[in-house]
Amino acid sequence: MAFAAFIAPTMNLFPYWQGEAREAYEWVYADLKQIETRIEATADELVDEISREIARLHRRYRRVVIT
Repeated sequence: MAFAAFIAPTMNLFPYWQGEAREAYEWVYADLKQIETRIEATADELVDEISREIARLHRRYRRVVIT
C-alpha cells in the first residue's frame, strides 16, 4: 500500500522508457510489489499474534485478580 503510493507516480515520470530499461523497471516494480505483499502479510500475522497474546495475558490476569 505505502509502496504503491510511492512508486506508482514514477510510472508517469518515465513514459518514454522502452526496451531493456522499461523491462528492467517493470521487473523491479513487480519484485517490490511482491516484497510489499509479504511484508503486509507478516505485519498482519504479527498483529494477530500480539492480539492473541494480549488476550491470553488478560485472561490470566483476570483469573489472578478474581482468585
